[in-house]
Amino acid sequence: MPVISTISLLLCLFLFGGLDIASAGTFENGKLKHVRFGFILQNMKATVLPLATLHFYAPVDETSRQKTISVNVSVPHSSSLDASGNRVILVTMKDIPPFATRIITVDTELLFTEQPVKKKDNPIEQYLKSEKNIESSHPDIQRRAKELKKETPLATARNIFNWVAKSVQYSGYRASARGALDTLHSRSGDCTEYMLLFIALCRANGIPARGVGGYLCKKDCFLSPALYHDWAEFYYDNAWRVADPQGKVFMRDESSYVAIRLMGQKQNGDKPFFYRYAFSGDGLTVKMMN
Repeated sequence: MPVISTISLLLCLFLFGGLDIASAGTFENGKLKHVRFGFILQNMKATVLPLATLHFYAPVDETSRQKTISVNVSVPHSSSLDASGNRVILVTMKDIPPFATRIITVDTELLFTEQPVKKKDNPIEQYLKSEKNIESSHPDIQRRAKELKKETPLATARNIFNWVAKSVQYSGYRASARGALDTLHSRSGDCTEYMLLFIALCRANGIPARGVGGYLCKKDCFLSPALYHDWAEFYYDNAWRVADPQGKVFMRDESSYVAIRLMGQKQNGDKPFFYRYAFSGDGLTVKMMN
């Protein structure tokens, strides 16, 4: 092939989404970020609380742009991975006096890269399946996905992102997810619905995609409940890339997204399912610190 034709072809692929010429990132060149958060536990009864438990997520160990260096919890605890690869912290407290308050703080150090760290993710098939709230096999989802399909996976993902960002109206916070199909019909939802619809349309086009829960944090920060956010990631060129239709962010500012929970259809086994945290104890209340 003549040199000029080769250059023209590469330029067209880059312009129309078929080629990503950005260099891969490495965590050796990553920027360190300190992220802190905490919980306030209170025994609301006039009697001693013999046993209280609190489960919560620490930042995800590693994604294509985030690597957890350390997690320091202010009280004794145990740590384990759930079926989706999330880091679950369990705190157990005994004999909390009447009306007493306990404070738990968590200090973490995370590395972030400007460019994604490329790494083959197996198995990838789970991120192509239809599941609850991600009804990618439904005829209505399939029909819209076909209309949005472009020449390459990257161009298709970008087109889906643009359509979801433009077509769905922000409803304000909703306590429970409505699902991708409902969002397709209603054209309304919060960040979760934007995320679910994007994922379903990607999967219907054969593009692996998943949901992520976490926080937006551009520099060292203390996480508060108001900062919590859901966004999507799609798998392209051996890396998971951010697509946040509600926030109008596509494959940029990715180091501002602190991943706390990777969403998946795998069962947690003997671990409780929860979104941010879960607790038990008669008369116990728990809230995340602001």
